Amino acid sequence: MIRRLVLLFALLRPALASAQAVPSQFGDSWIRFSGAVAGVTNGYGDWASFGFRTAVVAGSRDLILGEARWQRAYGDRGVYAGGGLRHAFGSKWFTTTTLGGGTGRFALPDFRFDASIHRKLAARDRVLFTAGFTAVRSKDVYRDRAGFTSLAVYGDAVVVEGGIRLNWSNPGSRSSARGFGALTIGRTGQRLFVLRGSAGHESYQLLGAAQVLREFASEEASAEYEEWLGRHTSLTVGADYYHNPFYRRTGGSLGIARHW
Repeated sequence: MIRRLVLLFALLRPALASAQAVPSQFGDSWIRFSGAVAGVTNGYGDWASFGFRTAVVAGSRDLILGEARWQRAYGDRGVYAGGGLRHAFGSKWFTTTTLGGGTGRFALPDFRFDASIHRKLAARDRVLFTAGFTAVRSKDVYRDRAGFTSLAVYGDAVVVEGGIRLNWSNPGSRSSARGFGALTIGRTGQRLFVLRGSAGHESYQLLGAAQVLREFASEEASAEYEEWLGRHTSLTVGADYYHNPFYRRTGGSLGIARHW
C-alpha cells in the first residue's frame, strides 16, 4: 500500500511543482484538520478518528487530492492514507481518480480505488452529471465493486444532489443498492450548511476478524455547518447518525481549515 502511494505522488510531482501558476476552475487550495467521536450501541465499540484532507491547485486544469487519518472502530485501530487527481478536459468535462489503503486488522480496507467522470450541463453549467466506479479489497477474502451515478443542480446559494450506488460483493456474488442525496445552503467563503442522507441495503459489514453482518438494510444521515473566520480560515462542526438492525451509531465532529 505504501509503495502504491509513493508511486502516485511521484507521478503527480510535476503538477505540484506548477501549483497556483494560473487561476484554477476548481477554486482555491485548502487543508482541513478534523476529529470525530461516535457512540455505538450493543457493545460493538465506540468510534474515534483524527486526520486531515487537502486539495491543492496545480495549474488551471488540475487539483491534487490527499488525506490521512487515524481511526478506532469496532475495537480495531489503524491509519488510512490516500491521494488522487482531479483533471479538467476543457470547460465541460473533468475526472476524479483516487487510491488509498489502510492498516489495522480488519476495519480499514487494504486497498481502495475510485474513478469518476463529470459533465457540466444546462445553461451556465448549473447541472453536474457524475458517473463512477469503486473497487475495494478488504484484509480478508471480501471484495467489492460498485458503480454510481448522481445529478447535482446548482442554484443561487443552494445545491441539490441525488444519486444511486449499485454494489457487487464477493465471495457469494451478492448485490445491493443504495440511494443518496445532499442539500447545501450558503456560499463558499462565508458559511455553508450541508445535509446528507442515504438508505438502502448492504451485502456485508466487517465487525471483527471473524464477525460479519450480512444482507441487511441501513440508513445514514449527517449535518455539517462551516463558518469562515476571515478569508483564509474556517471552522466546521458536524453531527451524524447511522442505523441498521444490529446497532446504532451517533457521533459528532469538529474541524478547522486553512484556505489559500
